[in-house]
Formats: sequence, C-alpha cells, structure tokens
Amino acid sequence: MAGRVIDDDPLLTIDDIIRAGACSEGAYATLKRVARHVSAAMRASEIRKLLREDEQSYLDRATQSDGYGDGDGYGDGDGDGYGDGYGD
Repeated sequence: MAGRVIDDDPLLTIDDIIRAGACSEGAYATLKRVARHVSAAMRASEIRKLLREDEQSYLDRATQSDGYGDGDGYGDGDGDGYGDGYGD
C-alpha cells in the first residue's frame, strides 16, 4: 500500500498470537481470564497490560518483524549503470 506507515503499536487478534507460536489452549485460557477487558482486535500495548509477565513472550513474537514485509521505501541499486550519455 503506497504511503503506508508501519505501526509501532500493531493491532492484534488472538489469531496473531497463536500464529506467533502460542498454543491455542493456553491462548484461549488467557483470553477467557481477561475476556471482560478485550475487544476482537486490540493494540499490543493494551494487550500487554492484561497479561502476566510469563504470558508476554508470544505477544513479543507477534509484534516483531521477521525481516519480510513492506520495506522502507528505498530500492535496490546504486545509481550507476548504462546510459551515461556517451553512447555506450
């Protein structure tokens, strides 16, 4: 998406946490414990407030980049190449 800004506080769902490696049984048990405080999708910072310290590792995994994605707006190449104006 053109002009997209990468969010430092991503919007996550329980599926994002499970895809980051949390077992579904544990994720849903935690969700059940905090259910009155959650929405279908929430900012990572708000989720963190609801979790015990020992439950935060999968949240950390879900919010970290794996090196693939949208990029930073810079392309490959160094500006050198053919077409120097001398007919080469």
